[in-house]
Amino acid sequence: MAAKRGISVKDLYGGRFISPEAAGRSMVALEKRLTTEFNERTRLRKQFTEPAQKLIAPLLSGSNLEREATAAARAMQRLQKVARGLKVQRLRPVKVNTGIFTGLTGAIVSAPFDYQWTWGAVSGDDPHDNSETADRGSGDLAIVLNTGIDDSSSAAGRAAVGIYFYPPTSTGILQVWSTPALNYLWGTYCSFDSAHADGWIAMYVGSYNLAGAFTGAVIDQRTTLWSDDSWFHGNSGNFPTASYGLHPAPIQVDRQHQYIIWVWCGGEVSADGWHLLNGSGAMDQLYIAVPSITWEFWPVFVFEP
Repeated sequence: MAAKRGISVKDLYGGRFISPEAAGRSMVALEKRLTTEFNERTRLRKQFTEPAQKLIAPLLSGSNLEREATAAARAMQRLQKVARGLKVQRLRPVKVNTGIFTGLTGAIVSAPFDYQWTWGAVSGDDPHDNSETADRGSGDLAIVLNTGIDDSSSAAGRAAVGIYFYPPTSTGILQVWSTPALNYLWGTYCSFDSAHADGWIAMYVGSYNLAGAFTGAVIDQRTTLWSDDSWFHGNSGNFPTASYGLHPAPIQVDRQHQYIIWVWCGGEVSADGWHLLNGSGAMDQLYIAVPSITWEFWPVFVFEP
């Protein structure tokens, strides 16, 4: 006699599902938008930093100032190289059991998740050691970004894991949340030049029609973990392992659409590289472990007048 199988989360969806391949194709529009935004930010930074560099160059040309500026630039460059050798410990998710709520419709979904996705972009000097990784099997996310040493550069990255959702009734209110663990290390290193570093964590919910075509984002929440713009000396920060609660506002959903619920993270760095009298560099390291993604659904019954 075959063993009886309990009810799974996917049993609530009536056989509907968006394949990982279709989900990946739907993210192309988001990737194009991210690339356009990245290129525009890079253009604007150059628009402001290039005149400032021309202004400062004559101030550093005196013999004493030139020696001091050269020594300061070399010291900050060494500091950046040391920081790039530091590695933040990669996290592992705490084991969470998948289950369905009783009394109302909801579920806690643990790894393995349904989807994974990454995106990255580099402009200018490529250090070739940047990476964005996402593992739906474990819930691990990681972003490592560095600027180049010799010339100006910018780099950005995103990583995400996600689950499928389809409303059990015609209309209703959806609440989603997650409590990932994270740790990070970041730094800006500069001497009379500009450097930028930022990092964030978020939830993102994409909407799809019944044919599986992407129809837009219904949740795009981001929480900044760090954001620094420096010119003269730079800054740095690190955060030990801790959990972080993501809890965006509820949204209305309906059975004319399907949804993918993502936990994602991102970061960006930019700097001018190192020169004789001045220079700058930047780095991001962000590691996240997603133990589970939770959704809760309240049905809304609409009565025609």
